[in-house]
Amino acid sequence: MTEAWLTRTTDHFWERVGGQLSYPRDLSVVIVRSFPIAVIELSSLGTQSIEKWLHRCNVSYRFLCQSRSLRGCIVAVRGQGLLFLDLNDHPNERRFTVAHEISHFILDYLVLQREVRSRRSEP
Repeated sequence: MTEAWLTRTTDHFWERVGGQLSYPRDLSVVIVRSFPIAVIELSSLGTQSIEKWLHRCNVSYRFLCQSRSLRGCIVAVRGQGLLFLDLNDHPNERRFTVAHEISHFILDYLVLQREVRSRRSEP
């Protein structure tokens, strides 16, 4: 990833959410309006609590790791994202977690999807 590429991606993010926010930045409000993401807050967040939440929603999902606690997690499938946060975390920690997880959604999911689509359309 080059610095210019990252700058373009960041600029595109701020355009998409309607401009930069003042500090402290709570991105959870703007991302649900600007991206196909829902924010879910669970007490004592961990792999098991996320699997249980998904199971209650009739979604079969298993993490490929041992059960452990988490500060946040993004699950993305078919263009949709679920951003899980620990309800017990301090607001500063949650703001950081939202920024961290949305960056995973953009860089590891949306950008990757775009690259795959462009490669498929190449002759």
